[in-house]
This record gives sequence, C-alpha cells and structure tokens, in this order.
Amino acid sequence: MPNAIIQPETVLMWARIFGIAGVALLVDLLARDNDRLRRVNAVLKKDGKSAEPAPVPVNLAPLTGLHNRAVLTDLLDKGGKVTGVAAVLDVDGFKEINDSYGHLAGDEVLQGVGGLIRGSIREQDFACRWGGDEFVIFFKNECQEAAQKRMARIEHRLADFHLRQTGKHKISVSWGMAEVRDASLRDALATADNKMYQMKRRRKTISSALMRSKLQVVNA
Repeated sequence: MPNAIIQPETVLMWARIFGIAGVALLVDLLARDNDRLRRVNAVLKKDGKSAEPAPVPVNLAPLTGLHNRAVLTDLLDKGGKVTGVAAVLDVDGFKEINDSYGHLAGDEVLQGVGGLIRGSIREQDFACRWGGDEFVIFFKNECQEAAQKRMARIEHRLADFHLRQTGKHKISVSWGMAEVRDASLRDALATADNKMYQMKRRRKTISSALMRSKLQVVNA
C-alpha cells in the first residue's frame, strides 16, 4: 500500500499541539520549582530565627550571667527573714588588672568569676554581681562550714586563671561571710562585707611586709 502523503497543514497542526503541550509541561515544572523554593526559604527563615541569640533576661547581669543589683535591692527592700550563709566576694587588685592589660582583660576576669560562682552554687542559692568587681552569694539553708568550703574552692580555682593575652595569671579574691538564722539578709550582708574588707586589709599588710623584706634583702 503506497504511503499516504502528509499535508503541510497536518504537520503544522501537530506542531502546534506538541508546542502547546511542551509549554504546559514547562509551566508545570516551573510552578513545582517555585513551590519547592518557597518551602526551602520558609525552612531557612525559620532556622535563621531559631539561631538568633536569646535576649538576656532583664534580671541578669549580661557579663557574668548572675543576677544584677536590682534583684538584690528588691530582696533587701522586702526585708524578709532568711536562713543560711551570706557571702561577699571582691577581686583583689582589679584596678591594676584593668590598668595593666585593659578593660577587656578585666571583663574576662569578671566573666571567669561569674562562671565559677554559677558552678559552685545550688539551684536554691542566690548570687549576683553587686557592682564593679564585688559579688554577693547567699547559700540558702547552708551551714557556714559548707559555705566556707565552696568559697575556698572558688578562690583556689581562680589561682590558676588564664587570660587570653598573658596566659596563666593568678587571680586572688577577698571574701567574708556571715551565718544567719531566721534574721535579716541586709544585716548579714553588712557583716559579711565588713569581714571581706578585713581580709583585704590583712592581705595588703602582708603583701607590703613581704615587699619590704625583699627590698631589705636586695639592699643588704
């Protein structure tokens, strides 16, 4: 049987049909890609939001992660009775650290002290940065002997402190504490603060005496 002759009109008709089908397929593929991109962008946007750092609570000191002075002031103003051990801690020679190595080094020391305090207290205890390089800790329902061990552990670990600029740098702290039984926290803090300054004065006296002895040996 002889081959039928395909008319030009027929070829043009099929070309149009296949062309329309191709365009429809292309549009469908593009729509699917756009939908896929929208889903990916939504996931990325969600992940980007979750990766943002959480805001620091207003009752925390950003540098140390401890409660700020406002929280302590509120507790003292309420004037309730407490039981436990109040402690006040102060970094020795903090001004010299700032003067010698810069305020970033000083901030690093405060961050280290704050971290050690957070790691040395229990959930029921309270700790705050009182101001500058001075900190307050209240060991709730704790005896003085146990609280003293915790404070000594903080002091011991600071003796092996490392500054980013200079490496190992011994940081010393002075501290005082007062045990309180169903009494005022304000009065306990005043006693602990006084004892802290007594320790600081003793250490300065000892340090000055040692320095004079070294000078006498050198000049002998």
